[in-house]
Amino acid sequence: MEQSHNTSNMNIKIIQNPEAYPGYPNRRIAISPNLINAEGEIIVPDGEWTMNNNPLPTPEEIIDFKHKNLSTDSVGRPLSPLYETELFNPLIGAITGKGNYYNWGPNYTADSVVMTRDPEPKILLIQRKDTELWALPGGFLDNNENAIDAAIRELKEETNLTIENDQPVLIYKGLVDDPRATINSWPETTACLWKINETDQILAGDDAQNTAWFNKNEMPTNLFGSHKYLIELAFEHQYKSKLVDMLNSSDKSNDITENSGGHMAYEHLIISGQDKSIFVKTINLNKLHNQTDAKNLQKYIQKEKMYYDHLTDIAFSKLPSNINFVDDKTLVMDALLDKDRWKWRIPKNDDSNKYIADILDTLSQLNNLDVPYHIDEYLGITPTHITLWDEGWAGIDDNKIRQIDQKIESFNDMFRPESKNKIQNLLNNLSNLKDIAAYSRKLNNLVLSHNDARQSNIAWHPDLGVKIVDWAWAGLAPEKADSTMFLIDLAKSGYDVDKYLREHFDKNHANTLIGFWLNHCMQSNPNDNETIRFQQVVSALAAYELINKI
Repeated sequence: MEQSHNTSNMNIKIIQNPEAYPGYPNRRIAISPNLINAEGEIIVPDGEWTMNNNPLPTPEEIIDFKHKNLSTDSVGRPLSPLYETELFNPLIGAITGKGNYYNWGPNYTADSVVMTRDPEPKILLIQRKDTELWALPGGFLDNNENAIDAAIRELKEETNLTIENDQPVLIYKGLVDDPRATINSWPETTACLWKINETDQILAGDDAQNTAWFNKNEMPTNLFGSHKYLIELAFEHQYKSKLVDMLNSSDKSNDITENSGGHMAYEHLIISGQDKSIFVKTINLNKLHNQTDAKNLQKYIQKEKMYYDHLTDIAFSKLPSNINFVDDKTLVMDALLDKDRWKWRIPKNDDSNKYIADILDTLSQLNNLDVPYHIDEYLGITPTHITLWDEGWAGIDDNKIRQIDQKIESFNDMFRPESKNKIQNLLNNLSNLKDIAAYSRKLNNLVLSHNDARQSNIAWHPDLGVKIVDWAWAGLAPEKADSTMFLIDLAKSGYDVDKYLREHFDKNHANTLIGFWLNHCMQSNPNDNETIRFQQVVSALAAYELINKI
């Protein structure tokens, strides 16, 4: 329920706060973003929603807030980084003042996530005296105390547990939710993960009225503040650590099988479990010849994870579930297996038409999504649409055409007889195709694209639809780039795609791909073999044949 604070001022609303922290106001204030003074500072009136407002910040404190890039209101009080979500929302509202905190602005705390080393680990919790909610042991940093020392001290005070190891895993640092927070004073915590053997030498003390061990399935549902999230981070770290240990073990268990396909410097594994199977993509450092290769591959696997995060954030559902970045070189996600009716190639039955229709529809949806322009720039990666040109037609001159001709001649015995004339026709037209490509690239309207939409990167299920993996090449491309790549791949597999060409095929992008594939078939890479180079030529031929059908 809400009511106007002042009927003559519609810029202010008062909101009931029935779940207020003990001792806190039972009213909250919401204001219009237009309520500002001549200097452009937000005016936040005081009232029954204000707690512990004196003394106001000193001039020196206000300068310090500015150095920390914190906004301030019209009387110099700092504003939480999340203040707009409360203060400007008439359904939520805000508490003002310092509340129960010591300082204006951020108040630094430390929380301990103590986890047992059991196969099904447990977490140590305390029951708070103030709210009776279960929580992680923790509290405020003393003057000149660091977060780890504070975590150790608070753990001893609240549970009687002494931690000898002073090097925990830091699983989180930053702003957290807390019922005591106001828009002018809030907690920022450091969460420390300690792994120990379970002990019964625990005894509630200080702010705790009880303490107990809980496994994941017994965890209380209503935990204090952001502690549920911090505990989830701890279990996620435990899962990742276990996974890394399995991958680094010289004795691979029977539960791990290699999955063929993909870039040769990546290792693709399936880890089978009782409930589900996990797909792992990790950089195989043994197949790399220098540090530059390793750094480049790390950038691309980081890019892939960043795209998964971006697409998840904007509710693009055509992705595998439970995607995690284990370390700088490993991605894990739920496996999509044939035994569960997932298909990674076009099915050879009546489902083939639905397979194609579902995938083309998904690729079209992708073109309408927001582009995360910052990812390539942040990682120092050349955007894919530029790479396709720079490593394609831009590197093909008359001398390179002669070299390509000689390279393809070396594959002569691998071609079917009916393909040899078609290959020669393609070679005879390379100069003309390059001129067309140079002109057409200036006309492109670029949209978000996967840029490697081959069958092997797309899983399809007759009931669950499409899931797309391997986003390392994602970025800008012409509107039908992905559907063009997909149709070329189907045609290369011998499937008749003629009826889809008019609506889903871009001959100019197909031409761009021809240049890229033919130039790459000349490259020498110790991680590759001649079969890959031959397949690039076959892809170029398939694209050329489809161009000639339009």
